[in-house]
Amino acid sequence: MLTKSLKKPAYIIHQTLEYAKLLQLIDIKYDDEIFSDRINLSFNWDTEVKINKIIDLVGSNFVVLAPGAKYGRSKQWLPHYFSVIGDYVFEKYGKNVLIIGSKSDLKSSWWVKNCMRNKAFDFTGKLSLSESLLLLQKASLLIANDSGALHLGSLAGIPVIGIYGPTTPERAHPIWEPYKIVKLNVECSPCKYRICPYDHKCMMELKPDMVINLIDQFLN
Repeated sequence: MLTKSLKKPAYIIHQTLEYAKLLQLIDIKYDDEIFSDRINLSFNWDTEVKINKIIDLVGSNFVVLAPGAKYGRSKQWLPHYFSVIGDYVFEKYGKNVLIIGSKSDLKSSWWVKNCMRNKAFDFTGKLSLSESLLLLQKASLLIANDSGALHLGSLAGIPVIGIYGPTTPERAHPIWEPYKIVKLNVECSPCKYRICPYDHKCMMELKPDMVINLIDQFLN
C-alpha cells in the first residue's frame, strides 16, 4: 500500500469510509453501507460482574458524561459547562450522573465532579474499554466531546450528544443513530491545533443551554 495512492474525494465523506476506501488498493471490495449494521457485542463474566456492582451502587437511571479528549484540550468543552449539564439532568430528570474517561482525563473529570452542586459518580481511569462499553449500554444518554467515548456510546446503541469544536462533524460524527451534534460555526474552525493558540471560542462560546436543548429532545 505504500507504493499506491488513492485520490482524495472532492466532497466530504466520513473518516471511516475514507479509511475503508484504502481497501480498494489491495483489491478488497466494499460498499458504502459497510457500517450500517451494528456489531453484536459480548462481554466476559468479570466485566459483567463489575458493571453489575456499579449498577447496584448508582441505580439503573443514569446519564454519562465524558469530558475528556485524548487529542488535546482544543477538543475539550469546559469542565464547568459539563458540571452545569450534570446538575441539570439530576435536578430536572432525577438521573444520576456518571463520569468516565481514561487516566489522562482525571483532571477534567475532577473539575466536573467538584463544580457540581449534586453528587456525581466518577469512574475516570477505573474502567477498561469493554467495561466502559457495557456500562454505556445501560445508560439513558451520553454527552461527550468528539472523542473515543462518543463513538463508544454510539456503538453501545444509546442516544449520544457530541460536542464539536475544532473538528468537522461531517467527517467524524457517530456512525449509528440516535445522535445529535452541537457545534458553533466560527471562522477559525475547522483546525488541527491540539491546544488553541487563540481564544478557543469554538468551545468557550458554546454555552450549556445549547446542549440542554438537545438533552430535552432525548429525555422529554
